[in-house]
Amino acid sequence: MFLKLNGRENFFLSKSFSQKIVKKSNIILSPEFYWVKRVELNVNFSYEVKKMAPSIFEDMLPSGVYEYSVLKVSKKNFIVMAFDIQRIKSDLESLGIDLKFVNKIYLAQSEFSCKEDLKIDDNFGLTCVDSVVTIAPLSLLDASKSVEDYFKKKSLSSNYVFLNRFKDFKVDSKLTGLSITILILLNLLLALDIVSNIKKSRSLSSKKEKFIRKYNLPQTSFQLKSIESELKKIDKRQMDFRKSVDYIGRFKLGKKESFNNLVFDKNRVELSLKLASKKREKEFDEYIKKLPKSSLDIKVSYEK
Repeated sequence: MFLKLNGRENFFLSKSFSQKIVKKSNIILSPEFYWVKRVELNVNFSYEVKKMAPSIFEDMLPSGVYEYSVLKVSKKNFIVMAFDIQRIKSDLESLGIDLKFVNKIYLAQSEFSCKEDLKIDDNFGLTCVDSVVTIAPLSLLDASKSVEDYFKKKSLSSNYVFLNRFKDFKVDSKLTGLSITILILLNLLLALDIVSNIKKSRSLSSKKEKFIRKYNLPQTSFQLKSIESELKKIDKRQMDFRKSVDYIGRFKLGKKESFNNLVFDKNRVELSLKLASKKREKEFDEYIKKLPKSSLDIKVSYEK
């Protein structure tokens, strides 16, 4: 799926992307390509949250080398994104995309305003849950505008992944001797840095206390674990909601059948739909009973 802006074609990528890119273009990644969490922290600025990002995603990500991006939603509320450059590079190559044709890469979270649902294709669309951009079955959304229409009058933000992170460099053989010299110097600098780090580690405890005071964090590990536990509960609710929406959207509707309303409030999901007969309603009741284990209380009502 492509869009055109300022002379560049902008491609929105899901993992089912099948088009051919043959010239320098911008890439907008769907939520399938990165991880995202909404958090509430007692800090004021995004850069403060970014420093905490590795801890926020601790034990949640597959192995890899991650970078982080943060968007402020409201006072004390932030969206934190984690992405692995090498994993993204591999994903692009598996979709048949030549990296030399990539201009800039964006995450959907930073480019969609959450003011309306957007249609991706005949089956899925983009929507927001608690300001988190996610993919959902189109039958559950009110998407009157396509992704293409959305981008016609909108400029992309400055929150992109630079192209040079994906370049593979070739070393001229004439520079081999110079390269060896540089490597020796780098190793020397590394050794000096190790010595410096040993000295710095001696004051780590003091810095930890300053960090706790600066961000108004609790002093005890018990209190910190309590905050962590609450954040994990919020994250589980969000993940359960996404899985539930995906599962519900897979129920095949017949002619004149429709999903009419979907409300998510903390641990409760209220779903309203119109089905052709009592038999179909029983079929859906049985389908919902097979929903994978969830922390959500799902209530279903039927409209005549």
